[in-house]
This record gives sequence, C-alpha cells and structure tokens, in this order.
Amino acid sequence: QTTALAVWSEHGPVIIRSVRPYRPITVNVVTGTALHLLTSASGRVFAAHLPRAMTQARIRQEQALQQLPAELQTQAGVEALLAQVRHEGISTVADYHLVPGVAAAAAPVFNFKHEITLSLLVIGVKGMIDLEPGGPVVGALKRTAHVLSVRLGHAAGS
Repeated sequence: QTTALAVWSEHGPVIIRSVRPYRPITVNVVTGTALHLLTSASGRVFAAHLPRAMTQARIRQEQALQQLPAELQTQAGVEALLAQVRHEGISTVADYHLVPGVAAAAAPVFNFKHEITLSLLVIGVKGMIDLEPGGPVVGALKRTAHVLSVRLGHAAGS
C-alpha cells in the first residue's frame, strides 16, 4: 500500500512524505497536500490528539463549508468520533469525499512530551485494502506508529 507521513501545520495536517508500493495500481499522494480534519484519517487523528483550542476553529469551518455526514454536523457527533479514534488508536476512512474510491488508515506518533508529532498513514484503493481492526494492515500500522513513538521518547503504555 501507499504509505505517508503528515504533520500539523497552520493549514491543518499536511503530507510531508509518501512512498508508493511496487504495484500496477496504486494511490498517489502528493507531498504538500493539506488534509481536512473531519473527513481524512490523518485529520481525525490530529483532531483527536491535539488540544481542542488548536482544532476547534477549523472543525467549525469544515462543518460550515462542507457537506458532511449527519453525524459530523454536530459537536456531539464530532466528539463521539474523536473519542472513538482515541479509544481505537487509529482512524479509518473509505470513500474520502474529495477522492472517491480511496480508503485510508492513520495512526498517531507521539513524542517524549506525549504530544502528537505526526500521523502515519496507509492509503489504498477501496476494496483492495483491508482496514479491518484486527487485520494485517491496521496491525502493522499501529505497531509501526508505536515503534516510532518509542524512538521519539514516548513512554510505552502512555
């Protein structure tokens, strides 16, 4: 699958690096692309782990300007989604509204201060990528994000 890294910027999450697999059909991710908070896997991971003061204005803007699923049009719905992301340790999306047919999963990478530093993503074609919680792709994503977090000084189990 295509893998990518995103960091937080003044424009929200931004892709800083991606690597495509050696397959005939892949999803290409463009470095420098800014992602939405509510409809991208990486955006949801950042929204779930950043201080609310850093994300609230952007969330409200997306709610006002985008046609979102009903559950994301209310603050309670957004809070429930972000609580789920924190609980599961990942976020998955399928049929990202800007690019139909794309599915992705993202996991947070934390630093020694227990702050989210980046989001690790795996992106593929819907129906060709297994995003099941116990599946190999999500398992590898979570393990890799954990290893990176530990390398950045995040205490295991924090």
